[in-house]
Amino acid sequence: MPGEVKRAVKGACVFHLALLLFTGVFVLLAFLSRDFGAMRLGECAVRNGLRLYCPGCGGTRAVIALCTGHPLLAFRLYPPLLAALLAIAWCDGALVLAVLKKSTSPLRFIRWQLFLIPVALSLVNAVLYNVLFYRFGVDVLGDLTALYQVS
Repeated sequence: MPGEVKRAVKGACVFHLALLLFTGVFVLLAFLSRDFGAMRLGECAVRNGLRLYCPGCGGTRAVIALCTGHPLLAFRLYPPLLAALLAIAWCDGALVLAVLKKSTSPLRFIRWQLFLIPVALSLVNAVLYNVLFYRFGVDVLGDLTALYQVS
């Protein structure tokens, strides 16, 4: 197996081990909680300080919902999750092909620009959530309404 393929596979293994570790923590917390709306895994400084949704708002709850078998809820909570999962699947598919073919040619389909799509969708998602709340009074995640009721 060429050195470039070995390096790519090693990097993918480290990435997936970290992803599995974080997913395991999310699943454990989800089974301990069972209530997605009441989950507070940590306070968001952007949401609490600026009273705005950040590009990651809803992401944790979406991963937990997906891991516990609620894909539609996951998509409603954080639509960019689907794009991120597709980008990861695309790169994994290219790596598997590279290993099976013992060639670097499938690796040409892995581009760092591919991961800009989920990042851009996260930014659009945050802007959309904030516009929906401040312009139309629709709080998709229910977090900002609670902040304003407390104040």
